[in-house]
Amino acid sequence: MMKNAVRGKLHILSIFMAALILCMVLLSAMSIPHAVALAAGNAVNFDKTDVLDDLKSTDGFSLVKYPYYESVKPEMKVIDFVEYCYDYRANMRDNYGLYLYVYNPNGQNIVTNSTKNKVQIAVAYDSDPITEKSNALTYEKFDLRFCSVSSGAGVEKLFYKFKVVDHKSADGKTIAERVNSMDRRYDISGIELLTEGKPNATEYGVATSYHFSGFAEGYGNGGTGTTLTRDTLETVSLDLHSTTYRFPYINQNGPGHQNQLDSVYFAVPKEFNENYGELYRVKCCWDEQKTSPVIVTNKQSVYDTVSKWIGEKENITDGIGIFDGFDKSIALGGLLGFLTSPPTYSADWGWGYQYTDFKKAGHDVDETGDWVGSVGGVIVRSDISPGYVFLSDKSNVKDTDITSAQMKKWIYGHNEADYLFSNSVDEGRTKGYQEHTFTADESFDMLTFNQTASGWDKFCASWKAFWSDSSWDFGPEQQDPVEPIRLVKDGDFTGADAADAGKLYVHTEDFDEFESFYKANSPRRTSFFCALP
Repeated sequence: MMKNAVRGKLHILSIFMAALILCMVLLSAMSIPHAVALAAGNAVNFDKTDVLDDLKSTDGFSLVKYPYYESVKPEMKVIDFVEYCYDYRANMRDNYGLYLYVYNPNGQNIVTNSTKNKVQIAVAYDSDPITEKSNALTYEKFDLRFCSVSSGAGVEKLFYKFKVVDHKSADGKTIAERVNSMDRRYDISGIELLTEGKPNATEYGVATSYHFSGFAEGYGNGGTGTTLTRDTLETVSLDLHSTTYRFPYINQNGPGHQNQLDSVYFAVPKEFNENYGELYRVKCCWDEQKTSPVIVTNKQSVYDTVSKWIGEKENITDGIGIFDGFDKSIALGGLLGFLTSPPTYSADWGWGYQYTDFKKAGHDVDETGDWVGSVGGVIVRSDISPGYVFLSDKSNVKDTDITSAQMKKWIYGHNEADYLFSNSVDEGRTKGYQEHTFTADESFDMLTFNQTASGWDKFCASWKAFWSDSSWDFGPEQQDPVEPIRLVKDGDFTGADAADAGKLYVHTEDFDEFESFYKANSPRRTSFFCALP
């Protein structure tokens, strides 16, 4: 059996977002002066300077303040933030940069070349120009480029230095272009860092608004140095849990297609609801990918053979093929043939991996140059390498469910290799990193076949189901819109778990955990459920 799946930070496997920092716009009244000796106007390539040398040059730095220690949860702390050589003139910003200094008390091994290392910085405010009284409205993720790490006795991997990779945001401006030249404000909610042996980056809170004034020597109008003050941002760390829900009926695309919601649920301290009102807007980020075909078999010999060739497209020598994922079609042989003998069946489409050289065997080559042939009516492509294979204990392999835990283990066990994912995603979707802000009143439809198909389409589908010995649920004639943000309440739990799971769009296998999470948090926190179509 062949399956495809989609993955993303909030999509199907929901594997890339382990925590969320919700940023509130309230700033603390206290700011701490901090002289930055590093941001001096000179010809130094600041990307190349050593992290420990930088830190030792700042006022009040002492290694005694930064010991190693163990902790129940991994810890990372941003201990300094540097603005280097800012100038309000664009032609004078060649040396401009923003740098983060990370204290790593647990001695973790950060994957320094990972694209998952990011920082969240505010990119929109409620006033222009931005002042110390402005409220941050929108945060955005920026890549972190590794610069250096401390080494040697007593400081091995204790400090890391990263540079913020600036980019243009929705307003068409970079960070450098957006800041107020007299008070450059950088609001940072958190950083995400990937450590060795973990599939996901971990988010660490920063919750600080950094304000720089003045100019380094040689920059601005007669700069004599810059000064940094810090304000504390009020934030709340949210523990995200993921689930999926697949609607039992076929969608508007017809047989073989079902709608699926990929969702997260979390709890917010009740005082935030009391002080700011109910949650109205959530910004979601995810990496959308579609898997390459997933082979599920109950034959040990097939499993053993395919396992040897995962990720390979050439030099496969075993003499078996995998042919599956096909529909049955009726070969009538004309009206007389249909009346005088039972119809015969053949596969009219499908996917298979062919272990022989089709081109040499005289088969056709399609316009892309891929080898295409037909074995028993099944289209066979040699351009797709096997990406996944799972062994089923079901007599009918179609009764097998592959869990998200199994998919996660497989994907990360293969280091998220390219052969695990297709070059494209389904029509109407966008491949790669995605961001979207949902509001509570922005409901969306999950269309059914019954809602959209004509009477003739339904008749043809029913006829096809009859001859293929299938049973398809066309769905209701009207499906209620889905709320993207939903407040979970006591009344959602009636004791009929399967029915409650369906109403809440939670996978039945996740429902016990979902209910336990709600009950554990309800005394002091308000639980929310966010769905992504």
